[in-house]
Amino acid sequence: MIALLKISKPTFWLIWATPFIYAYLGSARTYDWLVFLPNVAAICILEAAVCLHNEYVDRPEDVINQPNRVKLAEMVGYKTLKRLFLGGYAIGLVYLVVNTVFVNFLLGPIAITAGFLMLFYNFWIRFKRIPYVAEVVIGAVVFLDFLAGWVMGGRSPLSVPPVAYLLTYYFFAIAVIKDLPDAAGDAAVGSKTLYSISSKLRRQGLGAAIYLSPFLLVAIAVYVGVVPTSFLLTLLLMPFAAFLIYLSGRAQSLYGFISVYQLGFFYCQIFFVVLLSLFFPSPLAYGVGVALVALRTLLVVFRFDPRLNEPELSIPREIASLTRSKN
Repeated sequence: MIALLKISKPTFWLIWATPFIYAYLGSARTYDWLVFLPNVAAICILEAAVCLHNEYVDRPEDVINQPNRVKLAEMVGYKTLKRLFLGGYAIGLVYLVVNTVFVNFLLGPIAITAGFLMLFYNFWIRFKRIPYVAEVVIGAVVFLDFLAGWVMGGRSPLSVPPVAYLLTYYFFAIAVIKDLPDAAGDAAVGSKTLYSISSKLRRQGLGAAIYLSPFLLVAIAVYVGVVPTSFLLTLLLMPFAAFLIYLSGRAQSLYGFISVYQLGFFYCQIFFVVLLSLFFPSPLAYGVGVALVALRTLLVVFRFDPRLNEPELSIPREIASLTRSKN
């Protein structure tokens, strides 16, 4: 059971659920918890299915990148993985029908589009192996997550607030780091992800584009008046972003890459929470944000991520080593 939870990546459930949660809480005039909470659970189940599917199809490169990661899938069994991710997709289909018929018919096309992108991320077309397309798909699903929460809250899809587009761009950009620990295995199986086709000299420049461009976009949005001036508070995260840029150019080992990857997605969770709390400033939003960041921290500490199935890995030690190294 522990191995199964690890490879289902609950850390990513939180990221995918965050736009939906804030969009609903910020749009609904009254909260229908019996509709909202099961749909948060459905998002988590679908993301778990995508992650299990990913472990199922990525074994050739994972054996090269992280043999210890593959051991988790072997403990569960690949036949069991297949049954579970197919079952997860089936549950998503049930929620699609129920939401379309009983909640809001507009949720149907939103869910169908998101489902198509999530299914074919790992299957047949395999968007994940197409540079730039993979990142566009990931950003689009974040937008659809937000749109679903917004529509479920009773708002028109034509009135989506600008924060949804800021989130979409941000996750499109940061999705590039998903390939950071996988360069060797991806190259071996011919998967040309952005990191596997980038030289070490370009890594820091790529990091700068990933982490700094969202701040520029926020500043432009404030300047033209589409979001309030309070959104400039996101600039307080720039030192964290600068630190990640610094680390992204120094990591050379697998443990270093994994540590920068984990820190990058921890920063992503914080950025999501800060941006969305500025969109929906309230004690409820702040409390949800603290809970999401705290839960992600606990999941990483207890290694509920297949990349963390490395007994000798210590993220604090690796980060400290990277800051001291002279390379």
